[in-house]
Amino acid sequence: MRRIVLAAMLCMTFSLPIFAQGTEWMSVDKDSLKFDLNNMRFSNRARCALDSKVPTDSSFLLITNTDVAKAVYRLAKLRGEDSDALTKYGIEVFRYSVVQMIQLIHEKIMNRELPLLPADISRDDLHLPGNYKNVMANCRNDEYCTGLDSYIEKIWKITSKKTSAAAKVVAFYTVDNFHSKDSYILEKNFEDKERVTELKCNYLKKFSPLQAHLYGTKPDKAALESIAKAALDSSKYLAACDDFKAQTNLQVAAYQLEIPNIKEKRWEDKGFDYWNSLKLYFSWAFRNAPEMKQIASPFASVFKGVAIEDSVLIVPNGCKSITIPKCDGDFLATQAMREFAKEDFRETALNLDVLSNVPEGPQDDLLSDPFTSVNVDELDLGGFANAESWLVNFKENFSGTRALMKKKLIHAISTLNIAKANISSQKVSELLEKRFSTLISNPETNNTELKNDLYYLCAEFNFADHDEFSFLKGKLKVLRETTLIDGLASEISDNKTKELFDFYSEIADKVMAGCAKLNEKGIWNDSFTLDKTGFSPWYVQKVYENKFKSTYNEKIEDYLKTNKPLIAWKTFATSKSIEDVICANSSDCSRRILKSVIDLYSVAQYASTFWNLEQEIKTPALFNPYAERTACKVYDPWFKTKSILFNLFTDMSQAALSVATPGVIYGRLDLKPGQVTSFNQLVKDGRISYDTRYDRTSITTSLAADFGPLLGVPCMVSISGRANSPYDNYRFGGVSVGACNENEDNNLNVRTASDMDDNATRGHSECISCRLNFESVASSLTHLSSEVGPTFFLFRAVFRLYKGLKDPHNIPRSWDANPNYVSETYRRFGEIPKSCVRSLIKGDRCLKDSCEESIAEKLTEELYGSIVSIKTLNGSRAQVKMSSCDKPITIRTYSNSDTNSCRVGKYTVPSSCSSMRRVN
Repeated sequence: MRRIVLAAMLCMTFSLPIFAQGTEWMSVDKDSLKFDLNNMRFSNRARCALDSKVPTDSSFLLITNTDVAKAVYRLAKLRGEDSDALTKYGIEVFRYSVVQMIQLIHEKIMNRELPLLPADISRDDLHLPGNYKNVMANCRNDEYCTGLDSYIEKIWKITSKKTSAAAKVVAFYTVDNFHSKDSYILEKNFEDKERVTELKCNYLKKFSPLQAHLYGTKPDKAALESIAKAALDSSKYLAACDDFKAQTNLQVAAYQLEIPNIKEKRWEDKGFDYWNSLKLYFSWAFRNAPEMKQIASPFASVFKGVAIEDSVLIVPNGCKSITIPKCDGDFLATQAMREFAKEDFRETALNLDVLSNVPEGPQDDLLSDPFTSVNVDELDLGGFANAESWLVNFKENFSGTRALMKKKLIHAISTLNIAKANISSQKVSELLEKRFSTLISNPETNNTELKNDLYYLCAEFNFADHDEFSFLKGKLKVLRETTLIDGLASEISDNKTKELFDFYSEIADKVMAGCAKLNEKGIWNDSFTLDKTGFSPWYVQKVYENKFKSTYNEKIEDYLKTNKPLIAWKTFATSKSIEDVICANSSDCSRRILKSVIDLYSVAQYASTFWNLEQEIKTPALFNPYAERTACKVYDPWFKTKSILFNLFTDMSQAALSVATPGVIYGRLDLKPGQVTSFNQLVKDGRISYDTRYDRTSITTSLAADFGPLLGVPCMVSISGRANSPYDNYRFGGVSVGACNENEDNNLNVRTASDMDDNATRGHSECISCRLNFESVASSLTHLSSEVGPTFFLFRAVFRLYKGLKDPHNIPRSWDANPNYVSETYRRFGEIPKSCVRSLIKGDRCLKDSCEESIAEKLTEELYGSIVSIKTLNGSRAQVKMSSCDKPITIRTYSNSDTNSCRVGKYTVPSSCSSMRRVN
């Protein structure tokens, strides 16, 4: 009996937490506790992908002062004042104005003094204010929306009145059919403690462990201790938003904005609407709100002329989002901004799609790198001495690239306008006809210069305009219909995009017709040797990957030595410079016009990256590349989890079935079309199920691939070179993959688990076919089931479940660490005890015992400030020091005799610290 009691006592002893021996709290400066931060959310790849669909409550506000500084500097010069001093003061007022206006709008939204403007007007399951929905539906992305300005102006007139929030809610009904519940962030009936209007704002001096969630996934003891030390030394990394002495860099400023104490479910429902409302209200209010006259004094009139959307950026602090991720061009182009933040941008810029002469588009990165890294400091925050240096690098790279794109846009528009104004498409066609006729009438001519020139012309136009082979033609047709370029180039071009594109199309039709005739004549036969260097630089880059240098300009210069240019500036007569030549001849004109159209396409692909086409500031998910990958279905964060559960189900099912019936394994219908896989890959991917109704007579024998031992052996691929005689593809009780290349398109068939079925009969030039024949493995499966029995499948079920759940990347996992709690624990013990790690990464407190935790929880919930120390006086009282009061707070406690817990009673706040109460 004594042994049993002793064993029980030992078990109880070792089940208790083991803390550090220190009993006294660390003595720290109260100023080190003044920064109150939201939870830090650490996420792995799959969780980060899921979090992209959730609104963030923490963000970075990035401000560039270049435009403002220029405006204030000019003002100082006009007034004859000290330009340096006034510019510095103007920058400080500008930053203050941006932050104050954001805080004002936030407080009004939280107080029900501004209604929410829904982010998604396409949803039918939510209440949408009717007038707002109509205004947004009529707003076009490439034109300034005056209707939205008028709508917000009506709302702002009401919110500026000195009346109660309830009276304003009633007045808002005169503007639109707002809903008392759905149109506000806080519901109608809320408790006082829920009414938190505060927006926490900290100036970001340097990225530190306080942003550790951007550097890694699951935090350990060492990571938590680094967070605690950074929190205690927070003045090194953070400052108050209005502390301009700490804001030494006059070019840029970075702030961390956090929204505290929002109900999680309500925030998930309304968070995206909150951010959308903040952006729309801010863009209007910064220019037009009467409050700006006081906030931005004496520069309000100067700031009104600043393109505020180009000067301000709000970025989610982590994996969650500000804007609802969508798989559209605008969202994808905006996400391309993260490339400019990287330390090695200048070394890698030329390899980026955004700077390519013929870009694939912002979706290219999704397809080329679907499983990119996340939360491993992708934006090189740790590579810079401070946050300002990182932001300067980001802005310089962004501004420099935008300048290049702007130059490309202006040059393309100018070339098309000048060409259209000086020569008609009909005249170009006539001149081209003469050049084509020279070769058509005399195909055996030795004029290699003309042969090469027309080959360049035909090849480049085939790339952009061929009906079957050009991937650009369809995209260029879309470009014709868009008014995007019109919006960007309205100040430099009288011609609309459609007019310029029609001018190009008429020339392209003539070029393609002439090239077809040259092909019929066999002009470029085996005896012809092409000088590849004569292609345009964009063609050399796209087709030949810059394997050699283009001599396009050199050849034009040689031509001009003996010929007059077709279109040139008057100065060419004296300068003889190629810079003064618009185009040398009809072939050169056509190629330059084509290049200009391709440049317009290039600019349009990334327009949303560089220009604010809407009346709101940009909010790219810089730290989460899986926002667009999840939105575009490139990455499925739940696939691995579903795969594990599917494996478990099938293994357990097979264990039961194998007792009586041998099974046959075959690939499921979710095989990716066009992907020839090995059986081993099918097993790993979870695309496996079992068929006990195995009918060996339905299996075809042609082109069979014998698996042998099943695992790791790919199917056999056979190729037929006989035109019009492709292999007949049949369906059978296994997997058949056939691919045929036709004259018109590529046809791919994936057949699974059914009887024979003839494939569509059409003419092909070649086919490949792949058969996975299970006839020869049926007996081995039967033997496996009968000999091994259910034990094998039961063991495999457990093993695969265990192995699958250990996947560190593709099973959604997240950890929340409250930096205030982490700092609290560190100050309590002088370290982070190992036994506290689990609690802290769940976002919970970890102190000496549950009684201390209860005391800290109650006081920090009801009082402002952080816990400095807790001292138990006796079994019924405790003294607590908080950072917000110089005197201790006495609190009544009721201990539970059998545990370390206690019930917290009343407490006394010193009269000199009454302002520390959250609710008076």
